[in-house]
Amino acid sequence: MMNKEEGYTLVEVLVAITTLGITMLLFSNFMLNYQQELLLLENKVVANNLARLKLEELGDSGLNSEVVEKKNQFKQEGFGDYFYTVEIIKKQARLKEIKIRIYYYETELINLSTFV
Repeated sequence: MMNKEEGYTLVEVLVAITTLGITMLLFSNFMLNYQQELLLLENKVVANNLARLKLEELGDSGLNSEVVEKKNQFKQEGFGDYFYTVEIIKKQARLKEIKIRIYYYETELINLSTFV
């Protein structure tokens, strides 16, 4: 009678564990990068909406003169980490350029320019 044992050898188990560990490491690195990109994209969407809101606030009354605003903080609740600068430049007799820059802490997220 032959005694045949079934199962995996120690080398096979170590190779499987090493392969699984490397795969999980690569996957976790991918997920971390994805999460950082998603957060940056979310901040850019908020910054874009805040720039549009600031442009609406300026309206016609804010366009009568040349304006340069230094870095100001948004007063709306929940947006205290966002800052903005506004610059209105007269290009021609009836044409002005409005530049709105939105910052998240110190990082510039959006540089919106429009002509009116």
